Amino acid sequence: MNAISNILLVEDEFEERSVLSDTLSQWGFNVTAVDDGFKGLAKFKENDYSVVISDLKMPNMDGIELLSKIKEQKSDIPVILVSGYGTVEFAVEAMKLGAFDFMVKPFLPNAMEAVVKRAAAAASPFQNRKDLKSPEISIITKNSKIMHLLDLARSIADSKAPVFIQGESGTGKELFARFIHNASGGKNRPFVAVNCAALPDGLLESELFGHEKGAFTGAVGKKIGKFELAEGGTILLDEISEMNINLQAKLLRVLQESAVDRVGGREPIPINVRVIATTNQEIETTVKADKFRADLYYRLNVIPVKIPPLRAVSYTHLRA
Repeated sequence: MNAISNILLVEDEFEERSVLSDTLSQWGFNVTAVDDGFKGLAKFKENDYSVVISDLKMPNMDGIELLSKIKEQKSDIPVILVSGYGTVEFAVEAMKLGAFDFMVKPFLPNAMEAVVKRAAAAASPFQNRKDLKSPEISIITKNSKIMHLLDLARSIADSKAPVFIQGESGTGKELFARFIHNASGGKNRPFVAVNCAALPDGLLESELFGHEKGAFTGAVGKKIGKFELAEGGTILLDEISEMNINLQAKLLRVLQESAVDRVGGREPIPINVRVIATTNQEIETTVKADKFRADLYYRLNVIPVKIPPLRAVSYTHLRA
């Protein structure tokens, strides 16, 4: 973060509010702390905040209602919900309504710090649109839908929020992913693409997360995974809907913890990577069929991008 971010903290429990407020201040944030949702909403309307952190279970106005009302006022603001009632249903509902993250109490301070800093980074491009850099043009079009997508790509390029790109095969999903990366301040950092449909599940896990020597038969040496190779840059999870449901659970943990566990490893390895995922399927249908985890989908679908089919548009790319 280049500038101090203003945080709105809404927590009805005095001790938890005090501890978290003090901790956020120690991390360098300006914190406004209130004890219920109505006060939080009033403060939000009066002041500019980079991130909102709210408890889920509160009297009068709970965190879900507060989240909904904040999104009505300013849809781009990252809202982090925290709760001692950690269920998939709560998490999915929160992510559907646009929550940036859902954390279960008690949480480790470094885990909260990582999430808040990611949220503050995600907020910055929306608050400083005039400072966005224009990338070299790599897509030429006169189609209004594609032009709108290019404007969106530029506007979210410096965010760390995950992007989910949907489109039929051949519509240029990877091209758009590279466009987003090249438009960002990290364009000189790695861009690592992984085709999730091209590798068997066992190999895909090792490809993504790496492995230690001797982790399994044939592991004759240590392998650095794609997430580590993409450090500071972007990883593209191409055709992610083809990923095995068990591996999806491991990927969800990586996104939650901002750390990877190599196969056969002993300690998690922190990562700082922008994730872009693509699919050629109707992902909502895949989720309903229980072939893709709902909680992973809502975590990835923070910034959704839908590319029209080629029959509906005409554009040419100069380079990938």
